[in-house]
Amino acid sequence: MDSIRIVEEASEEYAHLRQERERRRILRRRVMNYIWVLCLAAACFFVCYTYMDYRIEGRTLLGRAKNVELAIRLVGIEYYGYGSTPYDSARVSNLKEEAEKEILDHAEAGGKLLVQEWDKETNEPTAFMYREGDFVVFYEAGADGKPAWRVCRLQNIVEAAG
Repeated sequence: MDSIRIVEEASEEYAHLRQERERRRILRRRVMNYIWVLCLAAACFFVCYTYMDYRIEGRTLLGRAKNVELAIRLVGIEYYGYGSTPYDSARVSNLKEEAEKEILDHAEAGGKLLVQEWDKETNEPTAFMYREGDFVVFYEAGADGKPAWRVCRLQNIVEAAG
């Protein structure tokens, strides 16, 4: 009889241990699921934040580039009054040095400006590029009078020395 009692007690003890192990396993799985969900939420938040930050920066730069375009027109009118043009194909930016400084001062812009095409009849640009930081804005005057703006972000893919 004693051996039956020991076996009964042992099976109850093992059943209790099995239940305890199962509870711990379920708890571990829940904790891991919560950690997994938190990691995914953090990754999604990071991606959304980065995307929105780039959009905000791009829109800000687009506003500055539009100010640059207006400043180019203003300086073009000023030079037209003097019987000259701010366009100078001998320079890299295709603008006279004084005109370039004046344009960036009027627009309160700190980037680099490169005029790609200039209309000598209207004395204004038909295409230019404005770069500030990691962003570049391209401007093209449309044939229908509507300008086309394109904002791009530069991303360094490969960097190698030597």
